[in-house]
Amino acid sequence: METGDKEPVLHHDEVKIINIEPEDTEIFTHQVGGHQVGVGVLKHKKGFVMKPKQEDSRGIRELEFYRKVSQTEVGCSGEVRRKLKLLIPDFLGVSRVVVPDKNEGREYLMLQDVVDGFKKPCVLDIKIGTITWDPIAPPSKIYNEMNKYIGTRKSLGISIAGMCYFDIDTNEFVRKDRHFGRDLNHDSLYDSLKVFLNYKTSKKTKIIIKKILQKLNQIKHFFDEQQEFAFYSSSILISYDAEFLDDSVTSYVSDKNCGDDEYVVESDHWVRAFMIDFAHVFPLSDGTSRDENYLFGLKSVIKLFRALYDDQVHFVNKSSSDNDISVTSLEVIPNTCDS
Repeated sequence: METGDKEPVLHHDEVKIINIEPEDTEIFTHQVGGHQVGVGVLKHKKGFVMKPKQEDSRGIRELEFYRKVSQTEVGCSGEVRRKLKLLIPDFLGVSRVVVPDKNEGREYLMLQDVVDGFKKPCVLDIKIGTITWDPIAPPSKIYNEMNKYIGTRKSLGISIAGMCYFDIDTNEFVRKDRHFGRDLNHDSLYDSLKVFLNYKTSKKTKIIIKKILQKLNQIKHFFDEQQEFAFYSSSILISYDAEFLDDSVTSYVSDKNCGDDEYVVESDHWVRAFMIDFAHVFPLSDGTSRDENYLFGLKSVIKLFRALYDDQVHFVNKSSSDNDISVTSLEVIPNTCDS
């Protein structure tokens, strides 16, 4: 896989910036990835989230990426971007939180809140890829990245940047940051996913895992085809509403009798998976290769969740063909209830 390292050029007057009053925002409490130091993600009273736009070339790259995808063009690249648009949060523009008595302030990307409507949001941030530094990273950055997430990044192409989940046993939210993720190995990663999913507590967990696998395979289908972008240090944000795990809650299931261990799920809006974080997206220079770095990590994520679905006690990272982890194999997973 070769990448072009040309930086995007974005003229500031091309972007319409909306001024927002500070009192119309609040701290977004469901952020799990990122550094979370200083200015963090905000939630606007109208429902969208506001991600701080980085002030260097990373901010320009991420904004330009969202603009490219949201403003699709006619032709092959436009078709790729239309498919990609379904896999990322909706981009709503750029805003500035105005400092009182001054016409200046921090700029933010306005994005869809991917856990909107959830009552007990559980969120997992998985950074994808063995190589988490971009083609123009200085040696010091490469050295630092190579020494992070040693137990999972190189072997699996996975780095857990953070998670937050509702423990239905204790009836409490639990939060884990990137420092937790950096100490994980294969076994502890697998066990952590079980905890995140309330795996041992709820018999509905299988439904959640199946929905996650279906959404991950949608992302994989895109990467099997796309030859335009190379994604570095980008994440998949997996979320579900733990309210679904409460057996007293019936809003997510029908009253059709499917046996003790099966439910008819009326919709899957309570499970979501989106690609996020695009400050290090570069073009694939030759336009004929795939983003193998991203695909390697994505396949590992799919294999992990498939092992969970199959009730494997331990995760074994055995080599497998695409057919073993793709939608083809998911089709053998039965529907939650047959008519």
